[in-house]
Amino acid sequence: MIIDAIVLKRLRAIYYLAKDLLSNMKQPKSALAFLLVFFYLFVFAFLPRVSWFGDMDYWFRWMGLIHEHGLGAIYNHPVEYHPVFMSMLAVFEWIHGDMSELKSNLEYIKLFPLLFDFAGALLIFGLVKIKWENLFLPFFALFNVGYMYNTVLWGQVDAIHTFFAALSVVCMLKGRVTWGLIALVLALNTKLQGIIFVPVVGILFLFQVIQYPKKLVGL
Repeated sequence: MIIDAIVLKRLRAIYYLAKDLLSNMKQPKSALAFLLVFFYLFVFAFLPRVSWFGDMDYWFRWMGLIHEHGLGAIYNHPVEYHPVFMSMLAVFEWIHGDMSELKSNLEYIKLFPLLFDFAGALLIFGLVKIKWENLFLPFFALFNVGYMYNTVLWGQVDAIHTFFAALSVVCMLKGRVTWGLIALVLALNTKLQGIIFVPVVGILFLFQVIQYPKKLVGL
């Protein structure tokens, strides 16, 4: 109960600090950025130290290979994931340097895909104009247990390729064909499951090319 009281006291102090800071912000975009950073740090502070052991064990082994042989030689060994994810593992390994320290902090690798959970909510919210009245729309997703469960508790990385796939669709809808194709390539180079989005993006791509043939020349 003493620990609970201390935690509640700190949370209450953080709440009033955030409230004071928000009251001094004049632009909704600034307020939204502050809230997202604040909530990300909150999740970081209370990040569960649980995950699916099987995947974490594989990732630790792969980071060991990166540590020993370098990222460029990683595909000389039996690994299953694609370059974007392997680059993420390389960054995590580089931050720690020492494998024993990395193993003790392995659960914090969740913070990488967690960024894409936040980015995904912000991406969809970005389809509407940011106003004070709808400032909390992204948090309808972020406060949904099912939305971040896969990352925060299960320790999976599906948020990354899903974000790039959603970004590809949004870019295609807005007529930004080149950026849409780049985002799709990034999705496919993160995890093979990104291939399920290819038909959707392909249809939108054909629509853009048929309606605006010059965009095909621009590619």
